[in-house]
Amino acid sequence: MKILGIEASGAISGAALLIDEHGPSTVELAGRGRHARSVSEAVAMLLQSLDLEPSAVDLVAVGRGPGSFTGVRVAMGVAKGFAVGRGIEIVGVSSLAAIAASACVEGSVVLAAADARRGEIYAGLFAPDPTALLPLPLSEEVAIGLPRLGGWLRAGLPKGLALTVAGDGAEKAAAALLDDPELELPVRLAAPEARRSAAPGCVARLGLARHRADGADDPEALDPVYIRPGVGG
Repeated sequence: MKILGIEASGAISGAALLIDEHGPSTVELAGRGRHARSVSEAVAMLLQSLDLEPSAVDLVAVGRGPGSFTGVRVAMGVAKGFAVGRGIEIVGVSSLAAIAASACVEGSVVLAAADARRGEIYAGLFAPDPTALLPLPLSEEVAIGLPRLGGWLRAGLPKGLALTVAGDGAEKAAAALLDDPELELPVRLAAPEARRSAAPGCVARLGLARHRADGADDPEALDPVYIRPGVGG
């Protein structure tokens, strides 16, 4: 099975192809990757590098956000255009879950923290799944100011577990938590490769797992997750 993952919610965006659960092969874009033409070009470059026709793709997985409003909208538009026009099934996954998937370790809850600018992050708490398929959500996904982060965690964090902070907002989030005198738990940063925006390869893997568990999404009902209304990111 060939799964095309498309992600553009953060500063790094692009496409990845997972083939029979091996790989993935990836084309990523930094900085300029929030434009529809750039993401579409990443998909074309990826398939060309693997000598594959678009019709060879069996499933499209797309990061739904939260993240850059423009980027999430672009990823969804490119993914739907690619899938619907060719009769390929599509599935959406949380971009925060894709961040958490790269940092889930036994005995630790993961705070997926995507930089939302203006002193805020997009945040979600996840636990490792014993089946290693999908990170288990422990909270709603929120847009939250850094000064309020400790209080939000205290309300929803399981007792007795360490906290690993991942995503491109990880350093800011960890600094805010270490400054919170009421938060009494170990806080550690994820490995450098997990302190970045959601990766299209993780989106492809989570898309495969979601498809196996729940089947494909209805393209007409599949929408971006913005969380906070506002102007484009």
